[in-house]
Amino acid sequence: MKNIRNTSSISRLLLGRGTNASSCLNSGDLQSRQTCRESGQTFRHWGFPVGVCTSAPALFLWAIMRIVAHGLLYLSDPASLKRLKGLMLHWGSCKRAAYQAIHRHNLSGNAVKVSCKRHYMEPLNQRYVADAVSDASTVQQEHVLFGGRKLWKQFLSGKVSKRKWLQRRNNTLYSRGDRAKQGNPNIRIVGNQLWVNNPVEKGQWIKGKLWLSKPINLTCYDARIQLKDGKLHVTISWEEQAPQVVTSKANGVVGVDTNPDGLALSETNGTGNLQSHIYLRNDRIQFSQRGKRDYDIKALAVKAVDIAYSAGKPLVLEQLKFGRNNKGHSRKFRRMAHNFIYRRLIEAVKSRAAKQGVEVIEILPAYTSMVGKLKYQDMYSLSVHNAAALVIGRFGFLNKADKVVIDVSGSEERPTLEARGRSVTLKKKSLLWFKSKFRVAERRACQKPPLLTGACLAPC
Repeated sequence: MKNIRNTSSISRLLLGRGTNASSCLNSGDLQSRQTCRESGQTFRHWGFPVGVCTSAPALFLWAIMRIVAHGLLYLSDPASLKRLKGLMLHWGSCKRAAYQAIHRHNLSGNAVKVSCKRHYMEPLNQRYVADAVSDASTVQQEHVLFGGRKLWKQFLSGKVSKRKWLQRRNNTLYSRGDRAKQGNPNIRIVGNQLWVNNPVEKGQWIKGKLWLSKPINLTCYDARIQLKDGKLHVTISWEEQAPQVVTSKANGVVGVDTNPDGLALSETNGTGNLQSHIYLRNDRIQFSQRGKRDYDIKALAVKAVDIAYSAGKPLVLEQLKFGRNNKGHSRKFRRMAHNFIYRRLIEAVKSRAAKQGVEVIEILPAYTSMVGKLKYQDMYSLSVHNAAALVIGRFGFLNKADKVVIDVSGSEERPTLEARGRSVTLKKKSLLWFKSKFRVAERRACQKPPLLTGACLAPC
């Protein structure tokens, strides 16, 4: 196993969300996409239409990475800070107006831009307005409260001031990249400085000293400035070609089961049988502060991806979804669902895998823990999490669900499934759904195999 290496930035794959995606792609990338369209192939990328599609849900085979660098902006002149806050105020107002035009007035396309230009062309320029409309179009929820519902309730109860509430609503300035305009038309990086275009004072740029966590590509980059806790945080992102995939399913796969305290990894060989297993545990990610938690999550992702990279095998992940309606579940499950950080774990693993050229496969994880408990837990002396990881890995490797031989007993409404000395009780509806997803073979009582050990001897 390789040593853990700390990564200062997260690389993300382009999901096609931004409208500037084509402006930052070179002609070769666009020609490749056009060739795939003409040949009848579709693009897939984590289940979205963006990369090359194969028979299995394999990802990162052809992809574009989006690299993100974080930094801080320092403005020594108070007047420059005041001008930047005024620019954020107008840009935030324009974004909210665009959101209302889309969701309340049912406008779309160029009509949204025309509606916003009537009121915001004086304090902003045409590109700022277009970026605000583009950012507002990514918000799909209805009845969004910009600034946060929690802070709004605190403002109504008098716990925070109106000034703080307005600062939260208007604390962002965003500009998309453009190759034809020196990388970015409104927010530019010049040496160790960040220049922000102020349309009110034409020809006058707001200049400040910039610190970034890593070197960036100045060809085409998106820039976002956010005012948080009195500091100006800068996020720069740009696109790069993903590295060549170095893993193959012919060698086997590494199944990953995500849990609140770590990752369970089960490695299979080229025939789909268990080869090795490990549980990467870190209890601190359940209760530590955000900074420490993010560091621990990245460390876990580095470990998991390095194992797959060293073995030359793809990673098989699960698509977990916890709905907001947790009624009917136990108190323990509701607490876990509220604090579960599976999304950050999955995103960190995907991000690291994209940088290392490790293929990622995603499957639906329904009943994987139950199948692992019934079929593999006692067979290989595994924990329930590693048994679930083995089921996940075999699902991604074989492209079909495992076959499960079970004994069904109990009542019709609450049947009990038994296999290899383990039992699970389900509801009737859950059993029907389980049979529709897995290849289930029921045994009669006379078909039960004999026990390996006899009954205990009576004392003399």
